[in-house]
Amino acid sequence: MREYLSNGVWSKNPCGKIKGMQYALGNLMPKVEGIAAAWKFIEEKSIEQPAKSNRIIEQLASSRLKPETLRLFTAWGPRFKKNEARIASGDAELKTLDEIRDVFLRFGEEGFSVSFLLVPADAHAIEINGLPKSFVMDYFRYVEDAALKVLSGTADIEIRPWSSIRTEYGESYCRLKEKISDDLQSWVKKEEYEKAVKAASFFSRQNAEQSARNYCIERLIEGKIIADAFDPIKLSLVRKEKDTLNQQLPRLYIIKNRAPWMQE
Repeated sequence: MREYLSNGVWSKNPCGKIKGMQYALGNLMPKVEGIAAAWKFIEEKSIEQPAKSNRIIEQLASSRLKPETLRLFTAWGPRFKKNEARIASGDAELKTLDEIRDVFLRFGEEGFSVSFLLVPADAHAIEINGLPKSFVMDYFRYVEDAALKVLSGTADIEIRPWSSIRTEYGESYCRLKEKISDDLQSWVKKEEYEKAVKAASFFSRQNAEQSARNYCIERLIEGKIIADAFDPIKLSLVRKEKDTLNQQLPRLYIIKNRAPWMQE
């Protein structure tokens, strides 16, 4: 609401010559303060600088001013260094979920209603990494159980494996796969691709190049489909450099216990 300075008095209905103008936020002030506090929290907690900061601020603003839910997304990888699928007390996964819960609680304190999409990377694990399907699916069931228990009451939680999302958006998936496969070098930096090849060699030295290529393509498609379908902010659990494969998404790097599935 605009207020005008006239005869030494600020009023929305001025009388006489106007000498100044200002916006009176009124009931909006607590919401604006909440947006500012949320962004300050992100800045103070960030391990690495957020990606696409302007879009993050826009989504914080629209979430409080419209209002609508603050949409967050996290991808969760398969367990690599443990043969046991069950998540036990003291495991890294629980530490990460505790951090995520604390983030949701902090946003809640500033008046945000959070919706959270957790996407287990089941297709990547089975098709690209060659991990046993039964182990992968068992592990992700334990992840789902733990996430629902730890995060209960802090957000509206949806858990959907990538294979399910990929099937639902099959037409877009096929179109993007063809487009990216034909010109992968323009989508992935050379050094990032080389790192993917090196990582893939731990699973299959003979097929490392093809495995890395498939991985990059799948991650790029994942980022594009999730950005278009859900328009979330990614609450990332990996290093920022690796996250360029989800380049369409605004991304936060505020979780310290990253990639718990890679820990022993």
